[in-house]
Amino acid sequence: MSCAAAIEPTTKRMRNAAVILTDRMCEKRVDKRVRIYDKKCAGLFVSVITAGVATFFFKFTDRTTGKQRCKWLGVYSSGFMVERARAEVYALKMRLSSGENVAESLRGAASRSVSDDLISAGGMASTVARSALNNSTAFESSSDKSVTLCPSGRTS
Repeated sequence: MSCAAAIEPTTKRMRNAAVILTDRMCEKRVDKRVRIYDKKCAGLFVSVITAGVATFFFKFTDRTTGKQRCKWLGVYSSGFMVERARAEVYALKMRLSSGENVAESLRGAASRSVSDDLISAGGMASTVARSALNNSTAFESSSDKSVTLCPSGRTS
């Protein structure tokens, strides 16, 4: 049985069949995007795209919402191989079993990184964001006593 037969499903029913994930599977070129689920570590899968890039994910169920979530672990490289991805998943499973809300911490980290990127980037978005923060003034509406930020040139 060749490696290609283990990776590419022949029928729709076998699509999510788990195999023992190896580094060689992550290096293989594919005709269309495939997800390969690991048999050794439940929840770990690698998504391989046509460009040959393999990305590791951890699929788990968020206890607060009951929905499935996927956490991005990293891109396959000489510094991030299958064994390291498994170690990351085992660490995340320990956090989940201790009752930590991993999904909430992931959402908070993602929103913080986006806002940090907008402000710290050297591009146009950061210039606009900084100038908007510096040029805004607070004024109080007399009817509802709410504070609103407006650009300094406007009076509305």
